[in-house]
This record gives sequence, C-alpha cells and structure tokens, in this order.
Amino acid sequence: MSNTHSKKLNILRESRQSISTNIIKSRISPLTNVSKKILTNDEIKILENGLDYVYPSNKFDEIAFISNIETYFVNLLGHCTDKKDYSKKDSDEQITYNLTPTKLQYASRIRSVCNNFRFKASQIIAENKKATNEVKQVLKNLSKDNSIQIMKPDKGRGIVIMDKTEYNNKMLQILNDKNTFKQLEQDDTLAQEDKLIRKLKQLKNDGFITEKEYNFCRPVGTQPGRIYGLPKIHKLNLPLRPIVSASGTFNFNLAKLLAKKLNHLRKNNSIITNTFDFVTKLHSLRFNPTQIKLVSFDITSLFTKVPLIRTIELILLKMYGPEHTCTYSEKQREDWCTNCKNRYEMKCLLETSTKETHFTFDNKIYSQINGITMGSPLGPLFADIYMNHLENKLMPRLERNGILLWKRFVDDTFVIVDKNADIDNIIEILNSFDPDIVFTCEQEKKNSLPFLDIFITRKLINNFWQSTSSFNTDLYRKSTYTGLITKWDSSVPHSYKVSTLSSMIYRAIKICSSFTLMHKQFQFIRKIAIKNGYPENFIQAQIRKTLGRYYDKINGTQIFRSQKQKNKINEETDQSIKKRQIFIDIPYIGKPTDIFGKRLINLAKTINPQIHVQPISRPSPSISKFFPQKDQIPKDLQSNIVYMINCSNCESFYIGKTIRQASRRLNEHGANQNPSTKTKSQSSTITLNIDNLRRSERNKGKTVNYFPIDEIENNINEQTKETNSAIKQHEIINNHIINWSDWKILTRDTKHYRLLIRESLSIVQYQPILNKTTCSVPLIIYPEGLQITKPKVKIKSMYHTLPRGEGQCYERS
Repeated sequence: MSNTHSKKLNILRESRQSISTNIIKSRISPLTNVSKKILTNDEIKILENGLDYVYPSNKFDEIAFISNIETYFVNLLGHCTDKKDYSKKDSDEQITYNLTPTKLQYASRIRSVCNNFRFKASQIIAENKKATNEVKQVLKNLSKDNSIQIMKPDKGRGIVIMDKTEYNNKMLQILNDKNTFKQLEQDDTLAQEDKLIRKLKQLKNDGFITEKEYNFCRPVGTQPGRIYGLPKIHKLNLPLRPIVSASGTFNFNLAKLLAKKLNHLRKNNSIITNTFDFVTKLHSLRFNPTQIKLVSFDITSLFTKVPLIRTIELILLKMYGPEHTCTYSEKQREDWCTNCKNRYEMKCLLETSTKETHFTFDNKIYSQINGITMGSPLGPLFADIYMNHLENKLMPRLERNGILLWKRFVDDTFVIVDKNADIDNIIEILNSFDPDIVFTCEQEKKNSLPFLDIFITRKLINNFWQSTSSFNTDLYRKSTYTGLITKWDSSVPHSYKVSTLSSMIYRAIKICSSFTLMHKQFQFIRKIAIKNGYPENFIQAQIRKTLGRYYDKINGTQIFRSQKQKNKINEETDQSIKKRQIFIDIPYIGKPTDIFGKRLINLAKTINPQIHVQPISRPSPSISKFFPQKDQIPKDLQSNIVYMINCSNCESFYIGKTIRQASRRLNEHGANQNPSTKTKSQSSTITLNIDNLRRSERNKGKTVNYFPIDEIENNINEQTKETNSAIKQHEIINNHIINWSDWKILTRDTKHYRLLIRESLSIVQYQPILNKTTCSVPLIIYPEGLQITKPKVKIKSMYHTLPRGEGQCYERS
C-alpha cells in the first residue's frame, strides 16, 4: 500500500474516535446588535438561526405547484394544439385539443402521483402549522419595527441589527459623494429600455451582433436597480459596503454578454482564478524562506474608484488598436472604416452597460457616474483590466524595489518581497499611479500572513533547493467568523446539508499542506457542525466520503463512488447517449418531496427514455423575507405579473398578464394619463412593444408571434386602442369609471409559459366578466384550476366516425 494511503487510513482511524468528551455542545451566537432595541428571548432564539434559516411551510402553494406540473406535462408530451395562447383565437373559434389516448393516460398518471404528494404534504404541513405560525408571528412583529434594519454582514454569515436612522445616514453619506454618484430627477427606466432596443436592433441589422445575442440582450419588463449596504463588522464604526441589485435592469443582460465576450482581455499571469489554484502555485515556488518576507496589499473601495472612461479606452485599445482619423474627420459615420465603426459601437455598448445604470434608495433615484457598481457583471472585468494596466506600468519599478512575486485576486494582492525591501517605498510607488487607487498594506507576523481564506507560513529552513514546498498553508478564518452554517433542523433538502459539510471538508483537504493541519481542521469542522445540530455519525460519514472521493479522483479509482455516481459517469463518457434535460420545481416538504421527485423521473422514463427529468426541491422562503433591505419596485414598473382591473361602478373586472411593465399594459388598455406628465418613454411604449400584448378577438387582425417574442414597430392609433380594449369599451358603453389606480397583482412568474398557466388558473378561479377568453392555455392535469370542485371541462370524442379512443379533445362545456 502506498505511503499516501497509509497516512489517509491513519487519519480515518483517528476520525472514528469519539470526540464527544472534547467538544462541548454550545449555542452559536451570530447576532451583532448595535441598535438601541433590546430583543426578547424569543426574538434572539429565532434570529440566532441566521437569515438563511427555513422554517417548515405552513401552507401549500397551489398556484406554483400546478403551474409547474402543467409545464412538466407540456415539456414531456408537447402542446396539444397549435394555439399556444388562447388570446390569439377568434371569438367564435372553438378550441379543440387533440389529446391522444397515450397523452390522456399519462395525464391521469401524473394527476394520481400529484394527488398522493399533495395529500402527504398537507398532513406534514398540518403537523407543523401551529409551531410555525407562532414563530412567524414573532418575525412579523419584529419586521414591523421601522426603527431598526436587520441584515447580513458584508462577509461571513450572521445577523446585524442597526438603527434605521444610522443605516440611512451611512448610505446617504456614500451617495452624497458627488464624484461617484448623482441624484436624478426622474426614473428613466422605460426611456432607457426603448433606447437600448432601438440600438440593439440597429446593431443586429448591421451584423455587429447576432440574432441570438440580440434576443439575449433585448430588455423586456426591466426595472431600476436598488442599492443597499452591508455592514463591515470587522472594521471600526461598521462602515457599509454599497451593493447594487442590478438583476432585471435594462442593461443587465447586455453587461453579462459583454463580460463573457471580453473575458479574454483580463487574462494576466498575476491574476488568481481561485483559492485552490493559488495554493497549488504557492507550493510549486522555490524560495529561500530565510531571504524573503510576505506582504499583502488591499485597495480601498476598488469598484467605485475604477475610472470608467479610462478603462473603456483601455478595452477599446486592446480590441481595435489606436483610434484612426475617421473619428476626427468630417466623414459621416457610414463612411468610416469598419474598424472605427466597430470601435464606436463597442464604446456605445460599454457606456450603456456602465455609465447609464441607475438605482433607487429610499425612493430616490441615483446613478453612478464613476467607478463600476458592485453587482454589475462587468465589475470584476473592469477592475482586472484597470489593475492589469497599473501593474504593467509599475512592475519594472516594483521589481527593482524588491518585489519577487505578485499575485492578485480582484483587490487583494499577495506579494513576496526580498527581506531587505522597503515596504513604505513600495506603497509609495503603488499609490503614485492614480490618486483614487489607494493601497493599504499588511505585513507578516511571526513568519505568517493571512490571505483570502488561507493562512500562509514560510518555513524557516534552508533546503529550498529540494522538492518540498517553502510554505505551509492552513485554513484561515477572520475574528468575525460566527460558526453559523446551515442548521441541521432547517427545513431544506438533505443535499443542502451534505453540500455544507462536504464543501468545508474539501477546502480543508485542498488547502492544508499536511495531514496534521488537515486533521486539526476536521476536528474544527466537527465542533462547528455539532454546534449547528449535526449528528456525529453524519459528520463522520461526510469526512469519510469526501476524503474517499478526493483520493478516487487522484488515483482514478471508483472505490468510494455510489452506484448512482458510477452510472452517471458511464453515461457521461458514452457520447452516444444524449438526453434532453427537463427541470421542474417542486415544493420541499420533507421525505414526500424526495419520493415525488423520483416518481416524476420514472414517469418521464416511461414516456421517453431520452428525456431526463431533474426535480429541483424548493424550500419555503427563509427568515430573510421578513427583513427586506432593498426598495420595493413601484407597482407600475412591475413585470411578469397576472393582474386584475376593477370597475368602480359595478362588479365587472378583467384579468390579464404581461411580461412588460404594468404601466405599458395599462396604457394599452386605455388607462387615463395626464398629458402634462406623459413622458417620452410612455408614449413610445406602444410603438416598441405591441408584440407582447395579450390579444383576443378585439385585435385579432394584428399579427403577432409569442414564441419567440419578436419586435413589431407599428404605431397604434390612440382612438383604435381605446375603442378596441374590452375594459375601455365597458367604460365607454356603460358610462362607468375603471379604477386604473387601484388594480391588483394576483401572482407573478418569470417563466413565460408558467405565467400563462397562472393567468389561466386565475381566470378559472375568479371568472372575470370582461375577459373574452376562458383561459390563456389549456389546463390538462388540473382542468378545474385552483378550486376543488367539479372540473369545468370535459373530454369527449372529436370525430364521431373514429373508433373510440383515437381522437379526443378538450372542449369548453
């Protein structure tokens, strides 16, 4: 047996010994309360579980479950008609769904499996309901206290409670920096979205971007970003790190595309890609440990200090070289050379993705005029490109002043210098390049230096010419480390808990430079896991399995792999097996969810062996949902929603859906607008987005393709819009008043087909008088909708001349 395996077995033997006498089970306290509020014992007990903690569900989300199951059926067996959206049909057109006996059989089997799961789930929910309701009532009461802000810390896991006034003042102090941020008078989301659509269409027509890239970047239903702050609890006075939640903004997908396309520009030998690669590189170095010292440099607020214009010019220089005379000449742009045209268009896209980003705080609109927002996909790219430029300019001087190794991860840099190097002189050189880029320094203590999550120690020996490493590496945790991990009793899938421990164990295996250090980390992981409620036998099993999988990978064996993992590897190596993968979200209720997921997989195999279904267990929302930090999106700017509009004079109402901003859809319905406040973006809404209208007989003459969405730029006459809208017709004919300001959001979904299902479910449930369609898409598994009543549809023969079972359909009764 090899020496490596002998050492491994010794570690395993040690790990089997009981450590219950050495580890005292104690409560982890991740709370940092700097507010004036005194918490009750119940509040402390609940919050100490962390903001990611999930309590058992106290209700079953019927509409989400049914929309996922109906989508599952369509993904497996296909649409039952060419009419994928009922709103496209003529008013007198009868909808016929060709359901074969096979489809009906599988629909029945799916319904049976679902009914069984819902029954088991309802039992478990009923058992937990009382205790869960009591906890959630405490959280609701705490969330109503407007004097405090409850949030996560900047790094690590925990909970910070701060007075709301102090939090707001610290955020405003950041936003009042006139060199970085600017307050805007109005929200230009709609205008910016329209402008970007026009630009992208022009670039697609010119061949600068592909059709696929256009569809990916084209903004639909976008919203303003929202800024919030995370307290740095490891620093004095708890300063905030500003983060912009940019997902869903008009330029977010464009930024993602550019970050991917330009990623090659950031490559540099000094960049650290991840911790594990850095540790491997470190152990390959051969220095005389007695002739060096370790230093790390940090940059203060790098993202907000990156000069945007300068960095964009660096990118353009790398891509297109120096500017040609075209841009300075009197030539029209269409007469420029191809290189100058492309350079101009790329600059336009880069500026749109960065300089034009706006966001809200405390219901005020701001934009960042310099630096790159924390939260933008382009943030790390811009930071790396600018820092690469700085390093290339300064490295000759730095090397003359004793720099032997320079490795950087975004704004943290690990440096090895000659033992006689003047660190103050090095800092002076670094800070001379750009007055906004300020480096701070930390030097080794007792031959050791923490860097990222690694504790690096140089060996005080002089055998650097040998094959052994010059450094020892161990895991490093800051003094603010709380020890909080996913709790064992948190109501999340079992795989979450396995991943929590296996990731900690794997990091220890990869980072620790000796078995002694690794064993020490295993003991620490045991201690932390036990404090978070994990059983000892589970902890031991995860250590054993993770070690086994690691050495299996190194040795090319499959000793510690389960049969399921072996089969998966065999399928991946067999290129002839290409399965289509379908994902389905299912609510996590416990063991019934696991059984339900397996039954859905088996059903799919019987339907089509070339389809692999991957159930995704979705736990209930965590505690954090009670303590939102970000501004709420204004109701008029919300998208991907199902909505209800009521008449003020009678009980009539209308239910519809839109993937765009609600204000656009309401205007198309005929919502009254004040001409003096009607913005350019509002008036241009109709021109650019009529492809997404929910349509019925009243506008059947207009061609539209919902799958995929295409842009149609035909003007809609205001008079036509008002007279053809069912809601507006009701208002005019009956001389009633539609309550345009008090409309309701019934439900929402980011997936288009699931949104159609949710609209159908809402129509079936509420039976709106003004709707001219009974639903948007067919409900096959749950034709009765959300109501547990007799189904409102029936199955009957489509062609009476056909033998029984060969042609059947759903028809409205």
